[in-house]
Amino acid sequence: MIIDTLSPESDSKFELHNRIESVRDPSHTLALRLTTFLEIFEELGLEITRQSLKRRQRSFNQWMLRAGLEPSHKRYKETRRLLEESIPGDRAGYFANIQDDDISIVQHEAMFALMRITVSD
Repeated sequence: MIIDTLSPESDSKFELHNRIESVRDPSHTLALRLTTFLEIFEELGLEITRQSLKRRQRSFNQWMLRAGLEPSHKRYKETRRLLEESIPGDRAGYFANIQDDDISIVQHEAMFALMRITVSD
């Protein structure tokens, strides 16, 4: 079973999306694209037995608090700046929009139930 957020398929959105994630959380390595997950499963001989894709609307402020970052924190401010700059044209794939002192974002989430494909002679 794998549950994870998805990054955008577009190269430019993918790069900015992952940059924002890394500024928010330096332990972040890479949010994968749906197509990348599917390629990995194919390479490993895994069959998807169940799949669910969801759009999760979130509060930026709550998302940052979950990362342990208060509005006064340097990474909070930098993440917010990058996200606000990405709003025109949805350049980071968050479908972000400012709502009073908060920003509404959408994160795409995938759930995969997998099993190994066995080939018999």
